Order: sequence, then structure tokens, then C-alpha cells
Amino acid sequence: MKTSLTHLPKNKRNELTRIIERIRERVDSIQMIILFGSYARGNWVDDTCTKGHITYEYISDFDVFPQGTKQEKNCFDLLNRAYVEAL
Repeated sequence: MKTSLTHLPKNKRNELTRIIERIRERVDSIQMIILFGSYARGNWVDDTCTKGHITYEYISDFDVFPQGTKQEKNCFDLLNRAYVEAL
């Protein structure tokens, strides 16, 4: 298991840092935030493809799992809002 984000490009580390800051601002009882999925594995997608006059973007999102000390009321809504505001 990786314990650092050094395998990510700097711009992705910055995005993830903003997301983590927003989550921590809104949910006091967070002990750790676990990154999983394609960014954790190192096989994320950040690609653009143009076919004719249409451009398609294939961009992986961040998969995070916050671990807290207690169950927060409306935790899902808080985390979702924090994630969206960070982008």
C-alpha cells in the first residue's frame, strides 16, 4: 500500500489536497482519508480524443474514503459538497 502521493503529477496532488482540505473543514471527526481506485493504483485516465467536430474527454475522478471517529449526520452530503466545491 502506498503511503505518499509522490506518484501523482503535481497538478493532481494539488487537486487532491484541495479536496482533502474541504473535507477536513466540514467534518471534524475525520482521522484519515484513503485514496483508492485508479489514482491510487497509478492507472488513471486523463485523455482527449477528437472525432470529427466532437471532442471527448476521458478523465478519472478521485475515489476517497474518509475514516472518522464517529458517525456524522449527513456525512455523505457534506463530503459530496466538499468534493464538488474543491474542483
